[in-house]
Amino acid sequence: MKKINFIIVITALLLAGCGDKDVFLYPSFTESGTAFVYHEGEFAESADIDVREIQDAIRDLETDGEITDVMVEGIFLDVALNATPEQPANTAAGVVSTIYITGWDNTEYILVENLEINLNAATQSVNLNQHLKKPGVDQLRSILKAIAYNSVPQGKNQIGIRIEGNTIPNSTFINAKMDVRIKVVIEYKDEVKGL
Repeated sequence: MKKINFIIVITALLLAGCGDKDVFLYPSFTESGTAFVYHEGEFAESADIDVREIQDAIRDLETDGEITDVMVEGIFLDVALNATPEQPANTAAGVVSTIYITGWDNTEYILVENLEINLNAATQSVNLNQHLKKPGVDQLRSILKAIAYNSVPQGKNQIGIRIEGNTIPNSTFINAKMDVRIKVVIEYKDEVKGL
């Protein structure tokens, strides 16, 4: 699932003089990893994102210039109840979830910890920004930079994301599709020739 937005910020343009000027562009895109959760009580599912999807999204930006930074603008958890119709219907009133990201060295870092989500709507989007943990965000940013700079370790083709949790009340059944949606901003530097 890909959505590309272009946000252009021009700095240092047409200042005094006629010399060449640096211009910074900030296009963004969104990618997500999906987990289908259908369990009674405790659960743990993967919501990995393919590295190629990120690479394709960066190529689709069609922006000239040099990549100078990669930033995580936002992380969201989109929940759709009863997404797997062949499973029992959702009976959980909520979940307590922790989301992990796996580094290139296979170490897991906490992105969100023990977040309580009420399952009171058929679909909902939870903004995770206020609940993010620095080690997980730093690791995600490091992974995204490696992808942007074409320095992904050999054999690594997934951004590993794991969602684990427990239902509220305990031992009730959860039937939900959970999308971990990440909005990424790429900073490009380009040069505008003087007038």
